[in-house]
Amino acid sequence: MYAIVETGGKQYRVTTGDLLRVEKLKVKEGDLIEIPKVLAIGQGRDLTAEKPAIEKAKVLAEVISHGKSNKVLVFK
Repeated sequence: MYAIVETGGKQYRVTTGDLLRVEKLKVKEGDLIEIPKVLAIGQGRDLTAEKPAIEKAKVLAEVISHGKSNKVLVFK
């Protein structure tokens, strides 16, 4: 089973046990968060989607760590 969720203005396809890098969240490491905006739920070839989101669905995730991406050099 998988779900398509939206957080930080981006959409992600997630399944149980996935590690996901998202935009900065204002929570502590080790906290559980709820991602309420579930756009679609699927299993195999079956897909359930509603506009703008599925109301009774939610995804729970644990914040493992906070970090920064690599620095980008820009030349002008």
